[in-house]
Amino acid sequence: MTGTSDSDGMQEKKDSPMDVDFPNKEPESDYQPEPDEIYRSDLLAVRPVPNAGLGLFATAPIPAGTRLIRESPLLTLSDMADLPDLYAKVIALSPSRRSHFWSLAAYRRRHDEVDWIPAIRSTYGEDCDDFDALCDKVLHAWLIYETNRFTVRSEGGARDQMGLFPLAARLNHSCRPNVFHRHNHLIGRLTIHALRDIEAGEEVCTSYIDVVHPMRERRRILRHWGFKCACGECRHPGAAGEHRRKRLEEMTAKMRKEEQRRAMMNWDRWDYARSLGVLEEMVALMGEEGLDESDTLGEVVGLGAEYAMNVGWWDMAKEWAQRACEIEERCLGRDGSEWLEARERLAEAEKGPAVPE
Repeated sequence: MTGTSDSDGMQEKKDSPMDVDFPNKEPESDYQPEPDEIYRSDLLAVRPVPNAGLGLFATAPIPAGTRLIRESPLLTLSDMADLPDLYAKVIALSPSRRSHFWSLAAYRRRHDEVDWIPAIRSTYGEDCDDFDALCDKVLHAWLIYETNRFTVRSEGGARDQMGLFPLAARLNHSCRPNVFHRHNHLIGRLTIHALRDIEAGEEVCTSYIDVVHPMRERRRILRHWGFKCACGECRHPGAAGEHRRKRLEEMTAKMRKEEQRRAMMNWDRWDYARSLGVLEEMVALMGEEGLDESDTLGEVVGLGAEYAMNVGWWDMAKEWAQRACEIEERCLGRDGSEWLEARERLAEAEKGPAVPE
């Protein structure tokens, strides 16, 4: 992850509160994927991106739904891990994989915590000629990890680990992405799928964040990666689009709150019908904003199908369940739990109401 959003977008360091380093070129690496992994080298190439290190570019037309990458992690860490835990995993890597780890981009930012230093001293200090240099290296490893990590989901969907995926780490950010990434816990791999048709020569970008937010909030969240987003969406925000995204942000928060409420109490048909109205508005706003090629929409229409079944609107339930299947297949593939759940929901909607015996 090297932080650009558009191949001709400039990242403005002066607007970031962090001390950020923007490398023009990252070190070379001979990293190769494992035999059971997928990297569509016939469709992708790593190329320099102005002011943003390296990025992935399409070398030929890519149809929507194409799986471009299926990758296992270089290493994983729990949410509770600290700098010494990471460094121990880095030095345990094979020489070639360790070399690739050090080749990944790292944005320098302040790290004021020092409670990890005694652990490093007790483990490595006695055999170290230059302890300060060792601490710098440990901190650099942590910055690489923070810059490039992806969520790793365990069975059941728990998100209690993070992982480094060297091929996927070449993906830059866009607030209107053309690919979608997610860790598929059923196959133990991070997958990258084309959200729409991608033209040859186009940069392949994912989104590091939920893009339903307005520009100011997106840029605030993206400070974690040390850059000010300069994609076309952020360079030329329209008032109508900003209003839609603000409304989507509000509706998404409302949807999450309603789901929490549903988990704690029994809903009746009126509750489902009322909440279905929220989802219908979200779907309409996403369509107007051009966000109808996203997994977020898959989640919304999947819930909509479930709500419609509980209201008894079976035609609507089938329509939304079918759409959810199509979205999840395009974003995640048929070996993902989301698609399997969407397919079960569609089968239930097609079956219709239970007939009393």
